[in-house]
Amino acid sequence: LLLGALLHRQGHRVQLFEKASGVRTDGCGILLVKSGVEAIAASGIPGLLDHLLAQGLPVSRFVVRNLRGDLIESAPAEREATELPSLLIHRRAILEALAERLPPELVLPGADLLRWEQSQGPEGPVEAFFADGRRWQGDLLVGADGLFSRVAPLVVPERRLNYLGDRVWRGVVADGEFCREGEFFVYARGRGVY
Repeated sequence: LLLGALLHRQGHRVQLFEKASGVRTDGCGILLVKSGVEAIAASGIPGLLDHLLAQGLPVSRFVVRNLRGDLIESAPAEREATELPSLLIHRRAILEALAERLPPELVLPGADLLRWEQSQGPEGPVEAFFADGRRWQGDLLVGADGLFSRVAPLVVPERRLNYLGDRVWRGVVADGEFCREGEFFVYARGRGVY
């Protein structure tokens, strides 16, 4: 969404294809690291930075605990008064703010990509074909559809996911107290960090 908004602001012809019936804003609270906040500021999209700063909570402390909850380390999130903070923010707040700043006609819902072709070598146009019969042609096709990408195997058929031996169950719950004071918690274990 941010790349689409930036390219559109620079005068490029942009279309965003979404398989779902609209821009999905599912997800949970995340840490938007300082460099991400700086990228939002550098985008120059009017009102976006102020909106996200109002929706998020600046990180005041980074806390590392083991899986039993014992404290390993706790350190303040130090920054100069003029520096932008890392933010504890809900993914929905970011996605909705970005979607609101894109002209709605740029987002094409219900777009299930079947295949793509590029003619005339790597400099030639690329054409995308969708399940509902739509076709699109442009200079660049970017697949940004995540871990279980349907696009990536079409672009790089030899791509394989690598199972690291851990299974993690995740859930999202409403909690008005956790991280309320701006503390970002990391839980560490022997082979990795969660």
